[in-house]
This record gives sequence, C-alpha cells and structure tokens, in this order.
Amino acid sequence: MDINIFQDLFVNKSLSIKKIYITVSIFIISILLIVIFYNEFYDYYEGSATIKDNMITSVVSIYDLKYINNNKNMIIGGSTFSYKIVKIDDYIEGYNVVSIKLNNYNEVDNLFIEYKIIINKDTILDYFIKSMKGE
Repeated sequence: MDINIFQDLFVNKSLSIKKIYITVSIFIISILLIVIFYNEFYDYYEGSATIKDNMITSVVSIYDLKYINNNKNMIIGGSTFSYKIVKIDDYIEGYNVVSIKLNNYNEVDNLFIEYKIIINKDTILDYFIKSMKGE
C-alpha cells in the first residue's frame, strides 16, 4: 500500500466544527420542539371526602360544583376512577354536600380521602401564551 493513500484515508481527516455544530443544533431543536408541543400541564380541582359503600360524601363550594358536574373521572391515590353524582344537598350558604358513586373502588369504609379532578389540560406552548396574556 502506498503511504499517500494511507495518509489520505486516515491521517489527514479532521472533524469539521461547523458540521458538529449543525448536528448538535438540530438535535437540541428537535428535543425542544417535542417537549414544547407534547408535554402537558394539568390543572386540578382538589377536594376531601369520606367514603362509605363506594359512596363519596364531600362538601363543595357552589362555585366549584361545576368542576364535579362537568367531569366523569376522579383521581384517588394515583388511580383514576369513573364516578356518577347521586345527590346534591344544601349544606350552608355557599356550600353543598355532594354524594358521588364510584365505580370499581374497593377500600376501607369510613376512610378520609383526598381526590383530584382534572379541570384543564394545556401544553407548554398554550400555558406560555396564556401567561403572556395574563390569564
């Protein structure tokens, strides 16, 4: 093998900083676009309740009652359960007692639980736009 061919193939090769910069930039931009458009933020309504025979009883403000009426899924302890509102009674001025029937929830009766209901779901871009508008 001729020494000139060897030098052309292996020794005289240098890395182009411009090509590395472009490759790394494309990689970073693609990762950022995926995070911006597909990562989601959730807004929750959080409440406390007691449970007996798969029935949740909770005291809810009349202003927050719309969050429970408009949704059909509840998160308890990291698991999602579907529910149905059975009864809404007056409690005191501005508050109601809501009785909710849970599906497939098997826990100890007379337990005090904390629940969450998803009220809004936004991507990072939507969240940024809303915060810039002042919402």
